[in-house]
Amino acid sequence: MKIETEAIEGGVLFRLHGRFDTLAAQEFEKQLMSTIEAGATLLIIDCKHMAYISSSTLRIFLLALKTIKRNNGKIMLTSLSDHIREVFDISGFLYFFDIFTTTEEALAAI
Repeated sequence: MKIETEAIEGGVLFRLHGRFDTLAAQEFEKQLMSTIEAGATLLIIDCKHMAYISSSTLRIFLLALKTIKRNNGKIMLTSLSDHIREVFDISGFLYFFDIFTTTEEALAAI
């Protein structure tokens, strides 16, 4: 698991790499929530290199979305592989997020 971050206008771009299992979920939660608590109202999460997502990590996505929406913010997901997209779809989470094919499309939509 590796998380890269980059400041963008109005928020932060997260690039996720590797397996996001139960152990990785804790670090992911800490980074997402501290970013939101610092005042970010836009998160773009690039999942292009995400190999696996656990139910614990899905819970973090939902927690972050609920928290950021309280501040009129939003989370955009980009570059979902077929198997990661399927997990979001089966869980019913796919419809809660703004989904983009590429990070460039999400940045253009800001």
